[in-house]
Amino acid sequence: MGSSLLIMSIVGGAIIPVIMGYVSDATQSIQTAYVVPLLCFLVVAYYGAAGSRINQIQNQ
Repeated sequence: MGSSLLIMSIVGGAIIPVIMGYVSDATQSIQTAYVVPLLCFLVVAYYGAAGSRINQIQNQ
């Protein structure tokens, strides 16, 4: 599990800046390019919120 998180962070650190640069070049605004990391943080926040829920066992 730990190695998969390490690989994901390495790949994310290599791909996200490229996407951010492309958005910056396409829009001629670095401010607009900051939407890319914002989307990444939203995904991380959702993952944290969804993963922190306690699953209750339902007896039927």
